[in-house]
Amino acid sequence: MADRIALVYRPEMPHQAKWCGAMWAGIAQADVEITTEPSPGDPVITWGWKQARPWRERGHAVLVMEFGNLGRRHDWCNLGWNGLAGRGVYPAAKDGGARWRRHFGDAMKPWRADGPYTLLIGQCRGDAATAGVDLLAWYAEAVTAATGEGRPVRFRPHPVEVGWGRAPEIDGAPTIEGSLAETLDQAALAVTWNSGAAVEAVLAGVPTIACDEGSPAWPVAAHGLEAARIWPERETWAAAMAWRQWSLEEIASGEAWGYLRECRPC
Repeated sequence: MADRIALVYRPEMPHQAKWCGAMWAGIAQADVEITTEPSPGDPVITWGWKQARPWRERGHAVLVMEFGNLGRRHDWCNLGWNGLAGRGVYPAAKDGGARWRRHFGDAMKPWRADGPYTLLIGQCRGDAATAGVDLLAWYAEAVTAATGEGRPVRFRPHPVEVGWGRAPEIDGAPTIEGSLAETLDQAALAVTWNSGAAVEAVLAGVPTIACDEGSPAWPVAAHGLEAARIWPERETWAAAMAWRQWSLEEIASGEAWGYLRECRPC
């Protein structure tokens, strides 16, 4: 065999069985030995950063599988090496944006000039993307910074926390109800730590602030709570985003692995 890789996942979890099973099928078509027991030096493929981080800390190159950021999230799988979202290594966009236009080209709306409120986007406390962050303290800082611009702030809690009955109430930022698209519809600014929702905000034409480089919208967002709104060029970023996520068919056929194998870091 020309290569060897470990595919480690939880088959009792339906989404992991589905997507990791497709990855197994795709890799099996290449000249690669697949194992479920990593040896030192083996690259590891697994689902989510919580499962990936221990392998990365042991020195393995890790391909992290997660749901996509574009389109219908659960119809796509994000595939990046050695990090989650903005911290991952991905295949370079080599097609002048053709993949973006084919799958997601109608998603981008013109930039918005203004709106009646700033939208503070909540995330899940304890999630891998926010590990080590005191989100409640950060929300308070965000409200203070945002109200300085003279617009009211509205808080959209993460739907998972709402479902768990643990969504926080934020002083100075009343909770706003509705889907993410609905709450972005009149927002003048979206503020987030590193939420994937920033992708939808930018595509909706809402200027966005991200406070952590793990944000998938980092290249087209302003950085830090004191930052001014920006309206940058988005096409280059959008083209690159389209090469971060793959369909079940593209993974099972081996097409996705062909590109990922080329960009695998040491």
